[in-house]
Amino acid sequence: MEVEYDPAHDSQDVDYDEAQDGVAGNHSPVDDESDHVAVDRPPMTVRRYPHSLRIIYEPTITIYLGQEIQQIPQSQFLQHVWGDGLDSNCHECGYGFSPDDDPIESMIRTIAFEKSENSQPSGSDITQTSLTVHPIRIYNRHFRCLKEKAITYIPISHAWHLNVSKFQNDHLPGEDVAHDFEVARAVYQTPLRTLQAVTMKFGPVEIWHDYLSVPQWQPQFQRQLLLAIPDIYSWPERTAIHLDDVSAKALIHVQKNPEYGLFLDGLSEVTRSRWFERMWVTLEYMKSNEVRILTQDWEVFGLNASLILDRVDAAISKYIKQKGDATFHDHANEKGCKYDTKVCWTDMETWKMRKEKHRTLGFAIHILGQKKCRDMKDYHYALAGMIGFHVLKWRDPNDDSRRFWLLVKAALRHGDYTPLLFTPVQGEQPYDEVPWLHGHSRMTEKVWDLGACHQKAASSQIWQNGHVSPELEEVGVIESWKRIDVDGDPKVLFWAIVRWVLHIGATSARAFCNAVDRIFTDFESTALYVGWSSSETSEQGWNSPRYDIESIETILKSLKRVLRNSAGLWVEEVEDNEDEVDTLIQDLINVMNLESRGKNSADSRLNKTFSEIEWYRKQYGSTFDGVAQVRCNSCQRRSLFRLVCWTKPRRHVTEVFRIPGLLFDETVPQGVGLVITDGRIIGKMSYGTPACGCHKSRTVEII
Repeated sequence: MEVEYDPAHDSQDVDYDEAQDGVAGNHSPVDDESDHVAVDRPPMTVRRYPHSLRIIYEPTITIYLGQEIQQIPQSQFLQHVWGDGLDSNCHECGYGFSPDDDPIESMIRTIAFEKSENSQPSGSDITQTSLTVHPIRIYNRHFRCLKEKAITYIPISHAWHLNVSKFQNDHLPGEDVAHDFEVARAVYQTPLRTLQAVTMKFGPVEIWHDYLSVPQWQPQFQRQLLLAIPDIYSWPERTAIHLDDVSAKALIHVQKNPEYGLFLDGLSEVTRSRWFERMWVTLEYMKSNEVRILTQDWEVFGLNASLILDRVDAAISKYIKQKGDATFHDHANEKGCKYDTKVCWTDMETWKMRKEKHRTLGFAIHILGQKKCRDMKDYHYALAGMIGFHVLKWRDPNDDSRRFWLLVKAALRHGDYTPLLFTPVQGEQPYDEVPWLHGHSRMTEKVWDLGACHQKAASSQIWQNGHVSPELEEVGVIESWKRIDVDGDPKVLFWAIVRWVLHIGATSARAFCNAVDRIFTDFESTALYVGWSSSETSEQGWNSPRYDIESIETILKSLKRVLRNSAGLWVEEVEDNEDEVDTLIQDLINVMNLESRGKNSADSRLNKTFSEIEWYRKQYGSTFDGVAQVRCNSCQRRSLFRLVCWTKPRRHVTEVFRIPGLLFDETVPQGVGLVITDGRIIGKMSYGTPACGCHKSRTVEII
């Protein structure tokens, strides 16, 4: 039988004089209990919320909120905490909250233990847990008030449980206890057990945990708090990330690496954590100061996340030197390790350590694009929060491409060249408004592949008079272009490059070595390995390989003799001298150390070059790498450059430009540039160091 029921008639307000408030005048509620006692405190009020008529006996959940003790039937718990049940004015200033306020005026809802009362869980109660002995107290404060009072808290970064995420997203009613019991249990117990764990580690604290700190079914406040995430996590001195599927034992193995097998076991467990899959928690990590890890054992690990990662990276470097890249990664894959996750963790820590001027949209996309989120709008707002651009509003048109373009324009205006160096995404249609823009409709890290920025470009003027018009340095016009075949032998490619260099004109041994460096780049000379500082790096600061120039000159003279007939004409085929050529090429490879293992890897320059080219083919479905013969417009010198082009260059039309000063992980100083055909970007350059002394600048409009 259905019964009409008015909740207002059943709720009761009861004076409760003995209870302590827990909110004292002008100090932080995380102080000792004795500090919470206030003089002439208003009496507490017990508010009992109506039970479901379909349940004979139903446990209640006690929550302290200001001067009120709420007793909520567990069947209504989710509606209560995700709706307006925990709403109040600010517990510091007494004023209300508005969803239209700036982040500094956002409602920060923190959770603490109310020690004046013990919990009394029962077997059918969602609050049942042996670890939590006190009910919780909720504090609502303006962010501004919280800062003014120097009230600290620990924000918790965690991956949502799948059933909780689905329930929240579907906005299901919370009346059916059998249906939402496990969800309500997770929403209640997870923050409380987290609070218990951090309290045991750091003493009495407040935490910010979005299961309870965000009114999930009040969209206007939920959105406001999403925009405030960078501030929520960057202000406190410490954040805890909850890896609820990683044991403390695994963390011990990765940071102590007692032996190879145990290290790989621990690395596999850590990198498979679902926390590393999600986007918002990634942003939270990068906006945090010190980060501590809460494990599945409900234990706050002793070392902070940064120190753990340092030890992981040191161990990996040691094993790669011992076994080589390929062998190490094969072993890691066999153990189920998600190595890309480890690399991304390193990138996240790198982002935290970078100066603001070296934080680029490209690197932000590379990190967040690997993660998962519900929609492109969340992705774009996370990017904006990561970079610190306040250019997006929730009321903006629901147009993914337009929203992304707003971010890109903001980046360009800040002197960030990375949008001009984005790589095309397979299957993405051009954006009519900005045909050269890549990544506008896809969430993917493949848009960016050059790593973190180490040095800004010499000129920050990119956006001029409403157009993308950067000042670039001319390299020259492309006269010929050949894609690199990675199905062949690296030595065959090297021989082809040698012939090409010698064919285009008189070449000194030093110029020849520079050409080889631009194609078979010494990866240990890139910023990633050299560890360039953020200070200005000159062209002369490039740690280029040192060669035995005299020996190389002797070999080149012998090759020139073989490659030209008695009349001095170029010979296309050398069957009669094939053995001699093979010997000379091998001598050249040996003298230039092209097959020698590097300092940081067991792999050689030849093999690393081929591996990089093959990586592009696997990632993007085709070979983008090629070698171009480029003629300088000023001195007419012809030189070879390795380029990445997604559209075939047009002979005598397509031009190559350098971006002076710009330096990324995967590039060398004075090596970054663009390939442009009639104002359209069709490729880029990473290792294009100057081949001549001409440094003519030109403003180029990108269309």
